[in-house]
Amino acid sequence: LAGTAANIKLHHNVGGLPEELGFELVEPLRDLFKDEVRTLGEVLGLPPAIVWRHPFPGP
Repeated sequence: LAGTAANIKLHHNVGGLPEELGFELVEPLRDLFKDEVRTLGEVLGLPPAIVWRHPFPGP
């Protein structure tokens, strides 16, 4: 491949986490489907505005 087609976009938020987060981390969300994440958000008591917001476009 030549030109820009040969470039692979790297994910912007890959990296380590700080030692102190100030909250408890729930993982692995990447293994869940969108409806499962929303159900989990409701179980955890997150506000509906967060649970039901339109997701950002992305990979």
